[in-house]
Amino acid sequence: MDSKDHPTPPRRQTAENGSDDGQSPLAAGTQIRQYKVTAPLQNSGSGRVYLALDLSSGERVVIKPVAADTAPSKNKPLEASILSRFHHPNAVRFDEMVEDASGRYLVFEYIEGMDLETFLQKVGPEIGESALRDLLRPVADALEALHGLGFIHRDLKPANLRIRDSGTPVLVDFYADWCGPCRMLSPVLEELARETPEARIVKIDVDKSPEIAAKYGVNSIPMLVLFKDGEPKSQIIGLAPKSTLRQLLSK
Repeated sequence: MDSKDHPTPPRRQTAENGSDDGQSPLAAGTQIRQYKVTAPLQNSGSGRVYLALDLSSGERVVIKPVAADTAPSKNKPLEASILSRFHHPNAVRFDEMVEDASGRYLVFEYIEGMDLETFLQKVGPEIGESALRDLLRPVADALEALHGLGFIHRDLKPANLRIRDSGTPVLVDFYADWCGPCRMLSPVLEELARETPEARIVKIDVDKSPEIAAKYGVNSIPMLVLFKDGEPKSQIIGLAPKSTLRQLLSK
């Protein structure tokens, strides 16, 4: 179901999130590669998903089974193919697809917070139009980037939108594989990610996502942009020591 499997692909392709993945529910303690399932996640809005622990890093992740008939085993399912191409500061990070004897699974980062549906039920109608606009503007930015790749999301609803805990910083690294300074910065960012688990670091390849790079004015790389509450707050161009990046995250 990858776009390259179609001789004459349409301008826009679609991916649907169904709840029937054709697999038995995963019990707590089930291990899939290095991921150990800890509990099912309720109200995910995107089918059956599970909270799991990455035994190699100690981080919590989300695992979603891939429908059994999505594609022949030699091919990557459409959803995984799209996710591997899509990177955005306001979208949940897709880590990888893993497979074992029980089936195939998509692995995502785990976002602390609550879904928009639960949030709206708690705050009620007094939230007001202005606050809703602030909540949905980052979503619109991510959707614009997704549409720029030629895909649309057909299951967008409040239960599918996650509101991060307030103040969670997101540091976006705009880079390219051919960029020497970018390669030098990469291990620094990896160390920073391990030392500051309260922050989130996202890498965006400017060659694969030129629309996103243009939107945020990326003219030179490496370029780091700090996002808070879905909006860019500050930036650094070029190489920077870890101490400077740590200060940036603390702003």
